[in-house]
Amino acid sequence: MKSVSVKEGDSVTLDTGFKEESDVITWWFKSSLIVESDENGTYTDDETFGDRLELNYETGSLTINNMTTSDSGNYHLEINHNNRTLSKMFIVTVHVFGADEDGVKRVSVKEGDSVTLNTGFKEDFNHINWLFGDSYSFIAKSDGDEISYTGDERFRDRLELNDQTGSLTINNTRITDSGIYKVEINHGNTVTFMVNVCGSFYPYPGLSPGAKAGIGVVILLLVLYIAAVLYYHHKLSKRRMQNHEENTIFVKEGNHATLNPDTEIKSDDVNMWMFEDQDSVIAQMTGPSRETFDGPDGRFSDGLKLDEKTGSLS
Repeated sequence: MKSVSVKEGDSVTLDTGFKEESDVITWWFKSSLIVESDENGTYTDDETFGDRLELNYETGSLTINNMTTSDSGNYHLEINHNNRTLSKMFIVTVHVFGADEDGVKRVSVKEGDSVTLNTGFKEDFNHINWLFGDSYSFIAKSDGDEISYTGDERFRDRLELNDQTGSLTINNTRITDSGIYKVEINHGNTVTFMVNVCGSFYPYPGLSPGAKAGIGVVILLLVLYIAAVLYYHHKLSKRRMQNHEENTIFVKEGNHATLNPDTEIKSDDVNMWMFEDQDSVIAQMTGPSRETFDGPDGRFSDGLKLDEKTGSLS
């Protein structure tokens, strides 16, 4: 299983790593057959991708052009070669332009100002539905001919929906407007926003000097409390690190490094090397099988070597 991230509008190639011509190549997306190639030709049953798919007949790799958020999901490959069936799974995440790695656009605004949650789309839509909060309550929608808004007093007369791009403007923002906003467009494309409405203490009209001083004391106490919490977590993290084996290796750029597990490798063991997080496996040993992977962004392409006896990774 391999995780792949791509920005909306870009192209992505699901690289199989195979280098031999295969008899039958089959790709599925969310359990639906999208591409199959054999001696009789290549065909697809799914119209979702249109003409955006390109299949490499030699390696079985699949390129998807002009990615959309609805293309996110599991892609499953099966290759039949010399009476053997080889399979791979890819988890593809399509991020909205300007979003963080988790696909969420984060927006901050000062209380009282207006903010526009921009979807980035530039075409007319038949269906737009905006939702708010952990329970995703309806706040605004458009069905092509008519725009309607929620009756919730929190947003009354403060929302403006652009029925061409799907963007939503919130006027005269309040602290209670902070939270998660999600837009669904044409029952397929979705964009998620995390909005933070920041209050301002200074200057604050109507407060006496004593009240302002009191606010200053509260802020100081809050800062001291946060510092104490951070110090406690630092000490706790340091103690935890002392309970785990960790080896630091320094190497010059361009040279090679060997990572030695210093443990006995048995013939029936399953051993995996992971880079940065547990979702990114770059090498594994399963019985007699040895396999290395390109890693995130292909940074380890042809740069890894796994020792069959010791399990060391170079």
